[in-house]
Amino acid sequence: MATARVVPNALTVAVLLCGVTPAVAQTAGGAEIAGGYQRPTSEGPLDPQGWFLSGGFNLTRGFAIVGEVSVAGNRVTIGLPDLGGFDFLPAGDALEVAGQNATVMGGVRVAYPRRPVMLFARFLIGMERVTSDVNFFGAEFVDLSDTGPSLQVGGGIDVDITGPLAVRLLGDWRRTRLGGVPATAILGETLLSELPIGPGDASVPSFHFDTRRFGVGLVYRFGGR
Repeated sequence: MATARVVPNALTVAVLLCGVTPAVAQTAGGAEIAGGYQRPTSEGPLDPQGWFLSGGFNLTRGFAIVGEVSVAGNRVTIGLPDLGGFDFLPAGDALEVAGQNATVMGGVRVAYPRRPVMLFARFLIGMERVTSDVNFFGAEFVDLSDTGPSLQVGGGIDVDITGPLAVRLLGDWRRTRLGGVPATAILGETLLSELPIGPGDASVPSFHFDTRRFGVGLVYRFGGR
């Protein structure tokens, strides 16, 4: 399933962030690693939730280079209402809908550090992979996936707890360009791919996918602030 293939790639980048950030902090400046819970907005029934992990290295007291990976998604089941005489339909849950968004981003952060808080704004660019699938009575009916360039702007506030540890509250807006490829590249191997659509017959127009999200987590700092 397409949603399952995204997580290992994001986890690989997350592990690299955890390993590289403390090592860089030993040579110059201060660095940090942060992670926590994120909840993107959703207009449908999915109500996606997930995690983020970021690392940063201070070039100056108020300017840093940062990187972030994130994964959010959910799976919901929609029961079939009573259809009376349609006894040929199997009993139980009829429709299962799942979706997932994974990002790998990098960019800069401008901060105003004044203990015990730090206000900051971020500008990130990278890639986002959007996947979704629909199962109807246990059969995979739709399996969609696409990856596109992404731009993310936002900011937040860090509040010191003790020593190098702080709580982070953040909010972001992200825009990703998707589509612009043959329809079969997005449909994948699903029941829909059996339709008479060849690689040159139809394409999905380019469009923008916007996401607003809220996150809360912990920050650990290595070296000076």
